Amino acid sequence: MADQHNDNIPALTNSIAEDVVDIKENLEFHKDCFQALCEGWDNSSTAALKVDNLADDAVVEADILDDAVTENKIKDANVTTDKVKDANITQAKLKTSQGSVSSASVTIATLPGGEYGFYPQTKVSGDGCNFQIAYHLTNTSYATYFSIGPYNGKTGYGQQRYVTSSGEIHWIFILRDNLTKEISSVWQAPDHPCFGNGGKPQLVPHPFPEVYESAGKLLAPVKDMDGIVIDTKEVEMLVINPSKAKVLEMQKKTIVESETEPDKDLIEVILDDYELNETIQPAWPSEEVTVGLPPEWEETPIGATIEPIKKIIPKPAYIKTVGLKIKQVTPMEL
Repeated sequence: MADQHNDNIPALTNSIAEDVVDIKENLEFHKDCFQALCEGWDNSSTAALKVDNLADDAVVEADILDDAVTENKIKDANVTTDKVKDANITQAKLKTSQGSVSSASVTIATLPGGEYGFYPQTKVSGDGCNFQIAYHLTNTSYATYFSIGPYNGKTGYGQQRYVTSSGEIHWIFILRDNLTKEISSVWQAPDHPCFGNGGKPQLVPHPFPEVYESAGKLLAPVKDMDGIVIDTKEVEMLVINPSKAKVLEMQKKTIVESETEPDKDLIEVILDDYELNETIQPAWPSEEVTVGLPPEWEETPIGATIEPIKKIIPKPAYIKTVGLKIKQVTPMEL
């Protein structure tokens, strides 16, 4: 029979001779406990005493109180990715970007980031604008379409933050009247419009799904305030691919120091502080850019590399590439 601990031994009411056996059994039991928990323990009075190195599977989750182990008690180097099951912790190191679209007329545009995007935010230059998920659109593939319906001469803006792993090339799409050269809509983001919107640039070559080519002309619908098409007009579509340094320069201009005034949208900076440079026609990007994330991206473990889906974006014949330059202030404006 194995040693065990005997309570109430010794007892004053017992004979010492009767308790000797139980006392010995108690001591043997306590010795077994120490030997199981500690290493270096034996009968020697000079032996070192330290906690035994427990096997990885010796301590289970139920043995540890939830609040007993805190983050500051665990060194980063001690817990590595391969010690964490993929199903337990999914990718948390997310990179996000932000894009925006503006329009001075009733129009529909794809939102930057598409299916990878968070809920969009909106604003208007004054009062009067309707925003909603696109309607009166006969799309056959999934994409995040956004309807902007300003009135009273105002401009509506929508911005969306989205998950990405790219940002190789910044894209600015400008839609303007072919005759008056008046800009009606602007779209900008660090990813092409097809990113998160199907990932097929030939299906989503630009962010304005209602614009189409016919008989060598690029046409856009003219709508009333209810979004009903009442006519068409000939338009131009321009693309700008600013350098990373130029984008950073513009982003700094979006910050307004005053605590009582809102920051600017990047599109506002582009239209207020810069002008088109049509004396140059930059080359269309020839490198592969990210058009989507792999299906398993949400289950990718922490620290693992996500390999995005990349493609070369073909240039539509109707798109013209232009540059940007700082707007010159004339004496009349001083």
